[in-house]
Amino acid sequence: MKATTQLRKLLAQPGAIAVPGAGHAGHDRIIEEAGFPAVYMSGSFVSFTYWLPDVGLLTLTELVQHAKLFAERVSIPVIADADDGYGSALTVMRTVREYEKAGVAALHLEDMFTKKHGVMASIPAAVNRIKAAVEARTDPDFCIIGRTDAMAPWRTDLPVSQRADDVLRRSLAFAEAGADSIFIQNVDNAATMRRFCSEIPRPIMVTMGSWDFFPTLTELGQMGVKIVLYPVQLRDKIVPVMRSLLAELKSNGRLTFTDSEKKAKVAMNEALGMSRFHKLIDKYTD
Repeated sequence: MKATTQLRKLLAQPGAIAVPGAGHAGHDRIIEEAGFPAVYMSGSFVSFTYWLPDVGLLTLTELVQHAKLFAERVSIPVIADADDGYGSALTVMRTVREYEKAGVAALHLEDMFTKKHGVMASIPAAVNRIKAAVEARTDPDFCIIGRTDAMAPWRTDLPVSQRADDVLRRSLAFAEAGADSIFIQNVDNAATMRRFCSEIPRPIMVTMGSWDFFPTLTELGQMGVKIVLYPVQLRDKIVPVMRSLLAELKSNGRLTFTDSEKKAKVAMNEALGMSRFHKLIDKYTD
């Protein structure tokens, strides 16, 4: 079954779906092995692999290269960050085609002009991105996700009391333009989330990292949320462990491994196909 069709089926199932974020293809393979039904190519996590902040410094070419590697290494759907589409409506169309060719199942397009802490695009400008993306796709199951940052705390053009209404205006416009799902950032309470889920006629996607409170996956599903992204949580857990191990190495001059850790290394080599490649080397070596 195509990855795009798999994602459509997931969106039709009841309850919320947890989708962890990854920074490179090794991460997303581990996520699949852990039993998750989809993986998220997180712009923040990918930027981290370049040791860069997520402020729009990576190009379409760089993100597509990562998307292709992600999709090649797993059989589950990949949901990919596509920022604002990297330019004009024509560039958005190219972005969709390149991501489709890379093999991902969905991408999301945001409604900002300047990446992070920047300027919100007007509703007509953001809608045109969605329309261009919908027109560009060749696989009808490929999902176009409209992202809105209308609730962002850095906004100065609109009072806090009016931002939820702006989310609804934008989300409904995205849905009318053909978006298959709506990605809403920075929701900070359950009542507002329930309102969005009840009034927006599309599956709702959120990131756990953008919440000021931390409901469980089940609770989010009960609110009506369909996809819950965990974009950088693995990174934020892994980095302190790496630093701790490096401190141990620097202090002691070695790293010690338990028996279970040694077995895990062997299992990892097997998962990477080491035995199969050794057999091929033997087969084709004179």
